[in-house]
Amino acid sequence: MDRLKVASELVKVARELVSAKIGVGDTVKYSRNFLRSIGEYGGSLPRAKGVVTGIKNLGGLKLAVIDWDDPDVPEKVNVKNLVLVSRMHLEPM
Repeated sequence: MDRLKVASELVKVARELVSAKIGVGDTVKYSRNFLRSIGEYGGSLPRAKGVVTGIKNLGGLKLAVIDWDDPDVPEKVNVKNLVLVSRMHLEPM
């Protein structure tokens, strides 16, 4: 296997580890990839941490209702934009 394939497989495995199911009672943060995609490097979003209090399914969209430690952070967030605090160290750089 060449290096590119090995690197690709490692990224795939890392994404699977990070994207564990998010459920009620889990402590979450915004994912690194999401924050980069919106250009958010400072302020409250990168530091926000919260507990999932509910999950709402809207067709193909799954929203987490979160009790954040900062009242200025939106309460409902697409679960694809979140990472479990216990797995954030596994996010690809």
